[in-house]
Amino acid sequence: MAEHAAYIVIQGPGHNDTRIALREGITSFGRLPSNDVILLGDLVSRNHARIIFFDGKASLQDLGSHNGSWVNEERIATRALNPGDALRIGNFKVMFLRGVAGDAIADFVDEATGTASEGEGMPDVGRGTGRVSRAAQSATPGAKGASLPPRAPTQTKRPSPPPEEPDADLERRSSGSSAIVKDIDRVRSGGDGENPATIQLLYRITEALSKASAVSDYLELVVSFVLERIPAELAVVLRTQPAGGEPSWAYSTGPTRRRGEPVISMNVVRWAISKRFTVYSRDIKSDLRFKHGRSIAELPEGLRAIVCAPIALPERVLGALHLSRDIGTPFSEEEVDLVEAVCHLVAAGIDRLETRQRAVDDGVARELLARTHASEVVERIMHDPKQKNVLETREGTVCFAGIQGFIAVAEQVPAEEVSEFLNAYLDQVSAAVFAHRGSLHHLLGDEIVAVFGVPYSGADDPARAVAASLEMRAAFDRLIARRPGLGPLRLSVGIDSGPVLSGPVGPTRRLEYTLIGEAVRVAARLRALAPPGSVLVSANTQPLIGEQFGVRLAGKKQLRPRREPEDVFEVTGQAPDSSRTEMLD
Repeated sequence: MAEHAAYIVIQGPGHNDTRIALREGITSFGRLPSNDVILLGDLVSRNHARIIFFDGKASLQDLGSHNGSWVNEERIATRALNPGDALRIGNFKVMFLRGVAGDAIADFVDEATGTASEGEGMPDVGRGTGRVSRAAQSATPGAKGASLPPRAPTQTKRPSPPPEEPDADLERRSSGSSAIVKDIDRVRSGGDGENPATIQLLYRITEALSKASAVSDYLELVVSFVLERIPAELAVVLRTQPAGGEPSWAYSTGPTRRRGEPVISMNVVRWAISKRFTVYSRDIKSDLRFKHGRSIAELPEGLRAIVCAPIALPERVLGALHLSRDIGTPFSEEEVDLVEAVCHLVAAGIDRLETRQRAVDDGVARELLARTHASEVVERIMHDPKQKNVLETREGTVCFAGIQGFIAVAEQVPAEEVSEFLNAYLDQVSAAVFAHRGSLHHLLGDEIVAVFGVPYSGADDPARAVAASLEMRAAFDRLIARRPGLGPLRLSVGIDSGPVLSGPVGPTRRLEYTLIGEAVRVAARLRALAPPGSVLVSANTQPLIGEQFGVRLAGKKQLRPRREPEDVFEVTGQAPDSSRTEMLD
């Protein structure tokens, strides 16, 4: 309403009666680009002062500036404003007025908290001039102001009116804009830094990255370095979750709650992460943004001065670094700059370590998959994350193969000859399985377990299992024919179809593929019952292979506990010579 409206008029370098309409919330003044109104005078601090305006009531707060903030030529810490009050901020005179100024710059903050709009640019301004952040994109220095179309009302709940006591907290956009971060970027790109301390900072962070083998080790080293330079009672690094939800703490040092969690306010962390702002407060309990949070009220006196900066890449936020200590020693601007610089480097370090770990894990996974799957299946799984880390149930056909009487023969043959034969045998049967797009899930001595239809199924899975079994048997017969010293050994195969649970289990570096299901037990039972050199299929599988193979009934066998004997069929060859089913003698 008009009676609650107010605006300011700015005079000073680059401003000649520039008018800005005050919207409810916080309007910050200073030299840093993160301020709402940027004043580039030589007497203005980086974060100098702010006006808090709610329900038609306004107050000016100094943010610990070197040259102070003044109202009617009186230096103040915080002061309620009345219409016509003359403010002085460094080189600039600011008049506070009631009413609606038709030619004022309007609506340059998007929330009651006074945070600047995401993604909006700022005009280039030469040294020694002032500028209005975000709002002045259409205004020129020296003009009366410019009108911007009003924004839609925000959904942010309006905070309570500001307290009379000073509340010198700061919020700053963490986008690599601080001087120390820019200095580090110059050094990293081969230039010279203006501050020698940044060289040491870059070296220590880079050294920590080179020593760490995992993200957790890296974060521990970084926190220890930060605490050497910035004393704090509590230091916490939190990480965001890929699926969203509450950030979780990755490393902390200092006081903890009864459940072992660090003593911090998650409201502050969520604010820093969601808005990509560094939250800095001399006393978090007096902070308008967070004072009503339940966790804020529980914070002890020694942890009320805080700084919380996001750890962010351009495309995503990885977490936050949170420091807190006693309100008697609030964090300085230089310390906040250092925290932002550390987070700037830590984000790149985490990304590098995680990329390296993903490459290692993918290499381990690819090596494991190559031992159990055909090459085209390996590539398909590697490009399908859902298949790499989960157990899932599918309809599959299990093939269980083994050499009848091999153990007795192996005891009579030199170990070198047994080893050479087993390697050749496993190479041959594996090639047959992979040629028919099967997966090799188990190798134990002379026994193998293969499955068809897992992880990717097809209508011809049972037929491919039978074709692979006949090929395995033929390859085995050729191997034995060239080794008469091994005796008359034959390969026996059992095949069953049904639901199976399959996938990787175990630690990342020791993953093993497992295959669980009744079909595995039935296939093993069929293989044990099979005469030497025969391929037996269950009544579940026989109807699924169609007329591609000749089969004959091998009688009824007890395949499952507490179940009636079932029909078992022997595969006689690749193509049937008649449509009838014969009975074995």
